[in-house]
Amino acid sequence: MATTKLAGDTLAVVSASFTTGQYCLLRQYVSEPMVAGLSIDGILTTTDAVARCYEGVANDNLRMVGVTFVVSQDGTTLRYDIGGLANSNEPTVNPILETRKFLSSTSAGGGGYTTVAGDRLVVEFGFTDVAGTTPLGAIEFGSDAALSDLPNLDFQATTDVPGTLVPWYEIVLDGAFTPPAPPPPAITPGPVSFPPIVPSGGFGGQADWPSLNPQAQATQLNIIIPNNSVKDEHIVNVSARKLLLVGIKVFRSTTQSMTDGVSTSITYDSVTFRKDFADPGGSFTTVVAPYDGVYQLTGLIEFEANAVGSRQVEFMVNGAAIDGSRFPATPGGLWRCSFSSSQRLTAGDTVGVRVTQNSGGALNVNAGVVNDALTVIFQGGI
Repeated sequence: MATTKLAGDTLAVVSASFTTGQYCLLRQYVSEPMVAGLSIDGILTTTDAVARCYEGVANDNLRMVGVTFVVSQDGTTLRYDIGGLANSNEPTVNPILETRKFLSSTSAGGGGYTTVAGDRLVVEFGFTDVAGTTPLGAIEFGSDAALSDLPNLDFQATTDVPGTLVPWYEIVLDGAFTPPAPPPPAITPGPVSFPPIVPSGGFGGQADWPSLNPQAQATQLNIIIPNNSVKDEHIVNVSARKLLLVGIKVFRSTTQSMTDGVSTSITYDSVTFRKDFADPGGSFTTVVAPYDGVYQLTGLIEFEANAVGSRQVEFMVNGAAIDGSRFPATPGGLWRCSFSSSQRLTAGDTVGVRVTQNSGGALNVNAGVVNDALTVIFQGGI
């Protein structure tokens, strides 16, 4: 959590699918420890936020939500619920991001709270829905020091050019998050003496030397808020994996010939990046999901130029087609298709791509990371 825009930080869109009637957490921010004695007024402490978002399809009926609360330094105790944020207006449909203002909120916690040393402020953003079957939503997070903030308004699709304005969150709260550093001790001139060390055993009296425990000296370490540290009604399935990019991108470095009328799996031979996925080897048709949860699958296929027939692409999970597209050939030019799908996978499931063409003869799928690639990104558990 930062109070100013950070140089080098960028805007990024975070999305996830969830079950109707639940709350879906997309991003959590945790402050540095606060000082003791900070008074949080139950009425005067307010929060505001503006972000850009979309929903997967028109009948998802999503609503952006957020919560702000105080926890103990280790995250095991909920100290105070400052209040929630919401927007009753349904976002636009993917892929158009539209500005949405969270409605201003006062504390729902009543009489207020006075912080204990080490307490942390936690802010969370996500979605809920009022209809739909498998709702999907996305919110843009991040900042760029060179860009301006989003306006404090709702519905700005016509003036809000993607990637040019920064989402923001504001809380009216007067207090410090870290205690001021103590002044250095005064230096008094004069002789300095040390008491002698009287050895009682070992080389050079080592038995009498004090032992230092490095952990005992570090009173403020990086603390991860555990999954059970907040109320169930606020969020669903918080996971440390959501803070990491878990995924793999592979491609084929040489052309692959596809027989007319025969469905054929793409054989890959190169890896662009890999995190938590098993090494697929030097020649492979699938990658293996490492965790249970939702994955974003993205494929890219380019056929050599041919104006006859049609081309079909499909994602394969455990050898079965689960999603795909079919288009006619492109007259006089290359046939290129980028396709994607969000799928719930179980650890150990295999993912690949299968293509079919009926040009009347063999056709090559062109090579390279920009022509023949598969990307699989873990989005979170459900």
